[in-house]
Amino acid sequence: VCKFIWWFNEINCWVQTQILSEVDLRNRIKITQKLVEICEHFISLNNFNGALEIISGINSTAVHRLYKTLSSISNRKVYDKISVLLHSQDNYKALRSTLHTLTPPCIPYLGMYLTDLTFIEDGNADVLEGGLINFNKRRMIANTILEIQSYQEPPYCLRPVLEIQQYIINTYKLSNTTTLYNFSLFLEPRENSPPLPIPIELAEIVTIVENMKTKRRINHSTSK
Repeated sequence: VCKFIWWFNEINCWVQTQILSEVDLRNRIKITQKLVEICEHFISLNNFNGALEIISGINSTAVHRLYKTLSSISNRKVYDKISVLLHSQDNYKALRSTLHTLTPPCIPYLGMYLTDLTFIEDGNADVLEGGLINFNKRRMIANTILEIQSYQEPPYCLRPVLEIQQYIINTYKLSNTTTLYNFSLFLEPRENSPPLPIPIELAEIVTIVENMKTKRRINHSTSK
């Protein structure tokens, strides 16, 4: 569970960094479109946890304010549809309805079930009056865990792609929300605000990315 949560946060930061570290608007739009495409593919695979990793990054404070970027993506309707499906409104009502009608395998959003277990734990006593064990609480916990387990059969028949795994793991990721928001303000300043100087961290990332692109081009040409 801890690794699941850690990975969710890693991808969330990766998504924000990918978008906010691109200075050129046209390229930033392309990156955002590609991330929405990946999110849509996750949903086609019933991987709702993966879809939420990406959509939560796009809907973060630093990225979501980028009006010029998000209003220009060609798959905006797809993005809006996914956002509605994965929204936390009414305790993830839309997502729960979808989960109860699909055919496994499936990776549900784990955070939703962790919240359910927290409410069950905090809202129900372990022992009832007279010293009786609260079996109803145990039953609710068991039903929640059984629902999660039910989505694991049958297993996925997917082939790991090591290159993609290593790329995501090794790519630089920013987790400082203040830094990410400063990047956002530089890319698209507030209305009637003067342009801001490029943040030092962003300038460093742009240099790193350009060096990596150059290295990949050299390796690609050498391998031919």
